[in-house]
Amino acid sequence: MKSIQFDKKRIIVVAGLALLFLLMIDLNTRLNDLYRLTRERNSMRTEIANLTSTAIGLQTQIAYATSDVAVESWAREEGMMVRPGDQLIVPISPSDATPMPVIAAQPTQSSLKNWQVWWALFFGE
Repeated sequence: MKSIQFDKKRIIVVAGLALLFLLMIDLNTRLNDLYRLTRERNSMRTEIANLTSTAIGLQTQIAYATSDVAVESWAREEGMMVRPGDQLIVPISPSDATPMPVIAAQPTQSSLKNWQVWWALFFGE
């Protein structure tokens, strides 16, 4: 039998290859983490942009709701309020002006039995 010689050079090469293998596994893990974190960052940026636009829209609505124009518009249109010197006019429609809806009759399809359908297919009707 031949004995296997263990010299320093072979041990260093094998240890170097094992170390290189472990480093490659670590690099692969780090790259996977990088890709996952990049996807999460992009989705967070999208969510932040959506929330920012929502916040801007809400700030615009708050600014309009607290303005004098909004208060006057609500008071005149929905609150039925008038300014001093104005006269409130509420139009009332006459009772005979409401049109009556015309309901069109829908034709109903008669259901045929299975043998009648086959009879019509082969011999016509």
